[in-house]
Amino acid sequence: MQSAYDGETKTVEILVKNGAQPDIQDNWGNTPLMKSIWEGHTTITSILLEEGASPNQQDFEGDTALMDASQRGYTQVVQMLIERGADVNLIDNGGRRALDYANGNSQTLCYQAIIDLIVAAGGICGNAF
Repeated sequence: MQSAYDGETKTVEILVKNGAQPDIQDNWGNTPLMKSIWEGHTTITSILLEEGASPNQQDFEGDTALMDASQRGYTQVVQMLIERGADVNLIDNGGRRALDYANGNSQTLCYQAIIDLIVAAGGICGNAF
């Protein structure tokens, strides 16, 4: 669903209300939820979660929406994903978890808040570092 990446909120709403699958994966396993997070489209992220998008879907590298949001410093999105049941301890193909993504991003201004959210939800570090 390219419209999630492009920030086309109304188009996303129409598509999911008319049966578009919110967890459809592209050729790399990325979902509309992941794509909306990459571009910081918080409203679309919320719509997709409300319409049943799984916060635990993994792409072909094992990355999740929570890992993407943690890496980008999107505290509000991390909280939203955790509230919607994101598994804070899923492991990607490199052995990393969401907490590793937050810890490994020194450019993220909000990383401590994200770390706190993930740890409060039971998150632990992977074995990749």
